[in-house]
Amino acid sequence: MVHVERTRMLEYAKKLALEAGRRHAKAYRKAHITINYKGAFNPVIEQDTKTEKYLKNAIQKKYPTHGILGEEGTQKKGKNGFTWVIDPLDGTINFIRGFPYFTVSIGILKGKKPYIGVVYDPITKELFYAQRGKGAFLNGKRIHVSKTSKLANAYLSTGFRYKRGKGFTEPLKKIKKVLERTMVVRRTGSASLDLCNVAKGTFDGFFMYDTKKWDVVAGVAIILEAGGKFLSKEKTNHDLDIIVANPVITTQLKNLLRWHS
Repeated sequence: MVHVERTRMLEYAKKLALEAGRRHAKAYRKAHITINYKGAFNPVIEQDTKTEKYLKNAIQKKYPTHGILGEEGTQKKGKNGFTWVIDPLDGTINFIRGFPYFTVSIGILKGKKPYIGVVYDPITKELFYAQRGKGAFLNGKRIHVSKTSKLANAYLSTGFRYKRGKGFTEPLKKIKKVLERTMVVRRTGSASLDLCNVAKGTFDGFFMYDTKKWDVVAGVAIILEAGGKFLSKEKTNHDLDIIVANPVITTQLKNLLRWHS
């Protein structure tokens, strides 16, 4: 019964992601979008807040004892070890500017470890999902990380923190170091979709300083089931430094970045 219920949990997360994505697709490229700011470089729109409210209410109704952590302020402690970590619209700036690279990201932690991950791209209609021990999938087909074995041939992605000033300079130095040793490093603006591109082998790896839990929990769950590796350093206020890649590239990035756990 426990196995059946947890399979149902994955199916419910997929259902929520598809519905939230449908709402994004309907609203995408509308003529007028009201933009507010959580910080100087951190915009939020109604699509973020309304979608998080929908997801929060749906999760609470179905799983009232589960915790919820959302980008737009939802913080509810659970009673049974499961926490839903949601980013209702990962890639808000892309959405605003008409760049079709954004997702709905729904991850579920069991304790502190990623257990279920669902990421949906409403433009390409790619639905990525995984449950611990069950494999990683894209629209029903099994996916795996790449087999690239040399950093010089690696196709990587990264991200930048919203805040400037102190804490911004050092990550830029790290990115420069990786740029000098790899084929390419992209910065797309949607960490969850980048992680899924690692899981299906399009990217060989992703690394970022000061990302947020809600950006990566779902993607990490998918990558681990796709055969990838995950290194992290947890900070305060839900911040993380992370490296995710195929096993060989993970080791090479760890050495290059002098990553000490």
